Amino acid sequence: MRARELPPILFFLSLGLYVSWASRGIGVGTLYQPGPGLMPYYLGIGLVLLAVGMILRMFLKRSQEEEKVEKRPKAIDYPRIALVVAALVVYSLVIEKVGYIVATLFLLVILFLCAGAKRTSAVIASVLTLLITYFGFTYLGVRFPPGILMVFGLY
Repeated sequence: MRARELPPILFFLSLGLYVSWASRGIGVGTLYQPGPGLMPYYLGIGLVLLAVGMILRMFLKRSQEEEKVEKRPKAIDYPRIALVVAALVVYSLVIEKVGYIVATLFLLVILFLCAGAKRTSAVIASVLTLLITYFGFTYLGVRFPPGILMVFGLY
């Protein structure tokens, strides 16, 4: 990390401290009887821990980074960005008609491929992600649009 990255880290450190301090004023409660400030309190603590970790990493790795030659950043891959945006737009348009399972599977495959995964691992990761999200949200009582699976009696 460079010295120019220190101000944003210090900003998030101070933001985390402030959020944790301010949330105590509205009542944190306990884990079993949470108050309205419980989530902001722990999110503030998480910000503080991340900022402290980044500061420590910055100072511990400084000598190693000074030895490395600075690399040029990679060029922005506009076609890949356009593909991801197009996939998300198409997903939002077809999820009601096609259904959650089919639309999400195709979206996840495209996203994993755009992230650089190989075809086989993209399909496997997509199926696993789909199964985890589907059964997890179904367990919580969320209903998904059945789409074309209802026509075939599979939903």
